[in-house]
Amino acid sequence: MSEETPKKKKKKVGLIVSIVIILLLVIGGAVGGAIYATSFSKIEIDLAKYVSMDFKGYEGYASFDEEDLIIDQKGLKKLLDSKKLASKLEEKLLAKAEVEENEAVENGDVIEVKFKVSEDWLKENKIKLKSTTLKFKVKDLDEPNSIDLFEDLEFTYSGVSPDLTLYLNNNSKDNFVKYSVTFVMEKDKDNSGYYSLYNIANGDEITVSATYNQSDLEAAGYTVKNDKYTFTVEGQPEYITDSKDFTSDIKSEIEKKFLEQAKSAADGSNYSVTYAYPDEFSNANYYGWNFTHSDPTLVKMYIAVNKDLENVGWYDATNIVYAVYKSTFTDTNTSKTYDYYIPVYVEDIIVDDDGLYSGTTYYYGKYYSYNDEDTAHKSADEVYKVFENDKKDKYTITEIK
Repeated sequence: MSEETPKKKKKKVGLIVSIVIILLLVIGGAVGGAIYATSFSKIEIDLAKYVSMDFKGYEGYASFDEEDLIIDQKGLKKLLDSKKLASKLEEKLLAKAEVEENEAVENGDVIEVKFKVSEDWLKENKIKLKSTTLKFKVKDLDEPNSIDLFEDLEFTYSGVSPDLTLYLNNNSKDNFVKYSVTFVMEKDKDNSGYYSLYNIANGDEITVSATYNQSDLEAAGYTVKNDKYTFTVEGQPEYITDSKDFTSDIKSEIEKKFLEQAKSAADGSNYSVTYAYPDEFSNANYYGWNFTHSDPTLVKMYIAVNKDLENVGWYDATNIVYAVYKSTFTDTNTSKTYDYYIPVYVEDIIVDDDGLYSGTTYYYGKYYSYNDEDTAHKSADEVYKVFENDKKDKYTITEIK
């Protein structure tokens, strides 16, 4: 009996050792598997959950690039359990992000973005990207305002057509129109200006062009109706430059002024009559003459237009209206009568938009000197010839019927 007992104990010990070994193998396998899973598995990242695009701007003007991408670093940090790794991944994503070319983007448009991250770096950091291409649907863009750039421009004039000066005044209260837009007025390729334009006439077509930086326009959130505005100059006071423009209404207005001057000239012409008729009044200085005279009557009227309207000289006129009036003088001593012709003229006739004569400065006088021309006052034609000879080289003279 005593010899069998030790053998049984030995068998039990062997069984226990076997069980322990098996358990160790099981535990070792589990630990090894955990170590393997930790050492060789990758974290898959769906970039669509962590990347977005910041859509700001106005429809029809907006465009976007890699600078508009937004990475959810906090989300990546939580997923990767590493702030440093999340920050590095953000850097890698943005470094070589390719945003497809886009411009004039509107809400609803789709923009594609491709990311290029080194496969070696992803493998080294046990990261797997579900997709490296994302598509973003544009939203939340503001609707731009349409603006008329020319609405608050004011155009004023000085001078007389065809020698007007046109001025542009920008009265806009909008900062973009006031400070970011440049306006240029143009009559033709040889005549343009920013704030003023010279040598303008009624009937001229003026084009105003607006220039600005597109980026400033977009920043202001505007669309523009037109970049050009065209208008025709009209209704401004103008010099008469064609005898056809000398209407009956203008003639009537001028006749009123001329008659006043002719009467005044006749009142002071007693002495001049004696020079016009030297044979009758050879001893005029000693002769005790005395005259009465009739009211002057219009005989003929002419208009003279400068032949070079583009270069009217300082001492020349654009136009001259010249008239000859007749007054009959009676010598109270002898009762003889003497016809005396009085020249009256006005320079630079101006017509307003109603077609009426509106000049304010008149130059009246006589075209003669105290010599042989004095006798010209005996004839309407002779008085006119004095004027014609003086002006025909520079002016085109037409009789007004």
